[in-house]
Amino acid sequence: MMDTPRTEGKDGHVIVIGFTHLGERIRSLTASGGKPVVVVEEDAALVSALVREEEPVVVGSPRDPRVLAAARIERAKVVIVATDDLESAAVACKRVRERNEHCELVVRCADDDVGAVLAKTYRARALSTTRLAADFIKQRARKARVKSALVVGDNSLADRVTDALEAMEVSVLREPDVTDGASAAGKNLVVVCDDDLGQNLIRVDRIRDVNRTVDIVCRAFHDDAAELLTRAPFSCVVLSTSRHAAQALVRAGVFREIGAFEEVAQAGGSAAHRPSAGFET
Repeated sequence: MMDTPRTEGKDGHVIVIGFTHLGERIRSLTASGGKPVVVVEEDAALVSALVREEEPVVVGSPRDPRVLAAARIERAKVVIVATDDLESAAVACKRVRERNEHCELVVRCADDDVGAVLAKTYRARALSTTRLAADFIKQRARKARVKSALVVGDNSLADRVTDALEAMEVSVLREPDVTDGASAAGKNLVVVCDDDLGQNLIRVDRIRDVNRTVDIVCRAFHDDAAELLTRAPFSCVVLSTSRHAAQALVRAGVFREIGAFEEVAQAGGSAAHRPSAGFET
């Protein structure tokens, strides 16, 4: 276990467990609002830049009570369990509640049923980034009266999007990848569920060769990638599942207890954080 000196003396802070895309987004969002935040991450390589900058970090497993103690868990106002590992997330929730009965606790969980159990057991909010993203795409499809869609990808987001669109009686073609773009012909909507920028540029280019007017929603994490994809000739609506989820937490008032609701909302939701009008979160 390793912690940086700046974890000492923390009080009323935010703890982010798991430096995933969601964890990184929450940390950035909170810090930009001028509020104290500590990251707990098992993989030292993921937080090496933060360690070098002497930002508040504890390197170690959230299953280890000593790790959460080093993050001053008993003094935290908000704890976001952002790890992708369900077992670690469940144990982390237990450890948090053993030391802190009153903090705002959010746990990321892709499975709705498991999330409901964790939420009930540990008085937490369950968060599914893919469900939120699928809901956004469903709303967009309903507004545009989409009848036919192509969903590209082989991951949990693609599963969610496919189910959501089919529940609306949209005709959905599901493909793991785009080969020549022919599958986009005649479609009203294309959803690219991978976030590999290089591959997505190729995919969208092939799609645009076949269907220049189709509405394309493309996943991306970094803002620079989002800006590139929103511009011609790609002209995509870019969806960041992590940004979308972080802003959903802001709207739900998760950060209100640390007096950061307005500051964090502005930091994450202002037009300045959108590469163009086509950037959706």
